[in-house]
Amino acid sequence: MEERLALVTEGRLRYLEALVAAAEQGADRAFKLAGSMSSTLTDDELEQALRGVKQDQTTRSSSKADEF
Repeated sequence: MEERLALVTEGRLRYLEALVAAAEQGADRAFKLAGSMSSTLTDDELEQALRGVKQDQTTRSSSKADEF
């Protein structure tokens, strides 16, 4: 795969690196359904569904990035 070069400012690069670091830390936290929301799914079913949505979004994001 050929890697392309992208020019960004140093400030923008630090911002993007901070976003990635925050996303990596947030991935470890479990999602808890609370408040006025309700679901007929069990906790395990909900977590499985959310993992599926996350995988789909990752695939779509990769596809969009490849289009550029």
